[in-house]
Amino acid sequence: MMRLQAGQWPHYTYIVPEIYTRAKVRLIGLGSYAPAGIITNEFFAYISTRLGDPRSANDLERVTGLSTRHVRTCTLELCRKMAGDDAPGLIADPKAPRDESLVDMAVIAAQRALASAGRDASEIDTVIGASSSDNDAFPTIAGLVQLRLGLGPIRATMLKGACACQTEGFQTCAEVLAASTARLVLMVTSEGLLPNIMHVLDWKTSSLFGEGASAFLLERGDEDTYVINGSDANQGPSLYYQTPLRKDVIEMAEVDIKIQQLFKDGNGKELNQVLSQYLVGYTKMNGKEV
Repeated sequence: MMRLQAGQWPHYTYIVPEIYTRAKVRLIGLGSYAPAGIITNEFFAYISTRLGDPRSANDLERVTGLSTRHVRTCTLELCRKMAGDDAPGLIADPKAPRDESLVDMAVIAAQRALASAGRDASEIDTVIGASSSDNDAFPTIAGLVQLRLGLGPIRATMLKGACACQTEGFQTCAEVLAASTARLVLMVTSEGLLPNIMHVLDWKTSSLFGEGASAFLLERGDEDTYVINGSDANQGPSLYYQTPLRKDVIEMAEVDIKIQQLFKDGNGKELNQVLSQYLVGYTKMNGKEV
């Protein structure tokens, strides 16, 4: 993929009325879920300092706008494995499940959306899922949520594409309600970016993300509302990721071992060079650095 520097990005206008779609839909239920584990800025400050590019916790909060990130227990365990048991800023909840999945988070968010709307799961006739960090190729998260909620043989569609998949999900919900017999659509998103599609020690990227799920219930409405239709693929070089295939797994394992050794040695320059060489299996950001 061609890589552009931030100064080379095409001109982008954030409000483009022409791409909005009018649709007779309304949002009636909303649910969310954030796992109990916490990563603070002290963790990323520790990594950056060890790699020779020191940042304080206050520095990181100033540039990211974040003081903490909610993550699953399994993600905290990965952070300790990569950065060492003495790494600060990793706060676990002993009551939290150890093997919490993206589907687990999605189901909780969906149940909360149903509760907020006072509706029963049996009324859902379409599930639209959105995630860019799941490893459920088939059945998809949408299909597994359908199964876990006890739904019948209804439509369950999965979308990918980072942040854009959620706006595309709303558009898909609107189209389903307008063009089919569906009356109640569940859209659910669930993300676990840190352990799944990026390297924890790539702190300039990993410090920007947490984990969690959200769910939305939409039904037909009487008045037109606006739904964003589409995304700008010209912005692709700013954040991109290629899913590894089986042929990539052995090389990725070797690269991970090398990265961990470079971290132990405090060799940040070579570690960053290694990360920049591999386009498969590691999320790449190409913009203003943290």
